[in-house]
Amino acid sequence: MTKIVVSVDVISAACPELVKAECAALQDHLYDTASGYCDAHSIQAAARSLFPYSAKPKQNVVQFDDRHYVRSMITVLQQADQLFKLLKNKNDSLAQIHLDIQCCINYLNEELGERNDRTN
Repeated sequence: MTKIVVSVDVISAACPELVKAECAALQDHLYDTASGYCDAHSIQAAARSLFPYSAKPKQNVVQFDDRHYVRSMITVLQQADQLFKLLKNKNDSLAQIHLDIQCCINYLNEELGERNDRTN
C-alpha cells in the first residue's frame, strides 16, 4: 500500500486555524490513515475530527502578520497629517514633510491591501 504524504504547508493552507504542532500531528494522522489522494476537504474533515475545539471556517481565522502595526502606523501618520493641515504658514520644508507623510500613508495603505490579498 502506498502511503500518502501531505506537506505541512498544504495542511496549513487548508486549515489556517491550526498551529504548527497541530499541522504536524495531522500530517502524521493522514500518513497513517489516508489511502488515497487528500484534497482540502478531506484534510479539513480530518482536522475537525482530531481538533474539534479549534477547527473553524477560514473566514473566522485572525491572521497575526503584523497588520495591526501597519494600521497603527497609518493612524499615527493620519494624525500628523491632520496637524499639518492646521498650520497656517508652512514653509517649503514643512510642506515637503507634509507631502512625504501623505505619501507614506498611501504606501502603507497599499502594503496593507497586499497583505490582505495574500491571505484571501
